[in-house]
Amino acid sequence: MCYHYKVELHNFSPNSISQAVVFVAVCEGYLGVEAHWELWKHLFRGELYTEHAQLGPRRAARVGGLTLQVRENRRDLYIPCKMTTNNAGWSRGWFYLRNDGERLLAYTGKVLRDKLDKWGYGVSPPER
Repeated sequence: MCYHYKVELHNFSPNSISQAVVFVAVCEGYLGVEAHWELWKHLFRGELYTEHAQLGPRRAARVGGLTLQVRENRRDLYIPCKMTTNNAGWSRGWFYLRNDGERLLAYTGKVLRDKLDKWGYGVSPPER
């Protein structure tokens, strides 16, 4: 997911991580298949989250800037899964794991300022 969305782990919001975990549980526990990347892209899209500023425009979020959501026009294809609406204070408890084996993108402290076009793309016709 990090490579596809071109983000680092800290860029995922808590609900985005929950969405990914629920998706894997549905694939493996209910459908009896490994999590399927093309199905993920068909069902989900990414949105840019920005923080409210006290006096001024919204600003880029240092953590949690990528929110993964079920596509509106495909909600009937997926299980109803309500995520928490209040994650107040979650970033104070955020932590990092060692990147053993260099499997994850290196941490750079990247702040998401713009939504990439590919966050909204679904599965391309040849992949369907």
